[in-house]
Amino acid sequence: MPLQKSISPYKGTPVLAEFNTEEFIQSLDSSLITCEVKELSGLNKKIRQPSICVAEFVKRFCQTANFQGWYNQKRQEANSILQELHIKTLCDTDWLDWCQGRPEVEVVDQLIRMHDKQMCLKETQGVHSKYRTGLAKHIENIISTLPPDLSSVLVNLRPSEAGS
Repeated sequence: MPLQKSISPYKGTPVLAEFNTEEFIQSLDSSLITCEVKELSGLNKKIRQPSICVAEFVKRFCQTANFQGWYNQKRQEANSILQELHIKTLCDTDWLDWCQGRPEVEVVDQLIRMHDKQMCLKETQGVHSKYRTGLAKHIENIISTLPPDLSSVLVNLRPSEAGS
């Protein structure tokens, strides 16, 4: 998962990389991987290296429905956290200062991204209401800095209600 300090309000929400079973197997510490095998003499011997039996076991386990269900749930949780952190970053940014000296097209592009993010928040309940309100205020403030002809075109981006 990306570090929180790497989440930028000027870019989109970070995307998690797909899980790669082969990379995961290679990243395992070989001292932690043990596999008990029985020799012909009947004595147990521990192998302390990434053996084929352990690698194959991990590879097969990662393909099971149990792992896939768990992984999908954890990925969804991580994406939700990233979304919330990104929205919080959007709300904590001084957009009026950022707008100074920016081309209008860049400001409008950012407004559209913020509006899209606000629309996503409308579909959820709970903790996101403060973020909806914060984004609505930022959108309204940014639109007010634009020339009247442009701000009249952006009337659809204006929040109809500050709290929704």
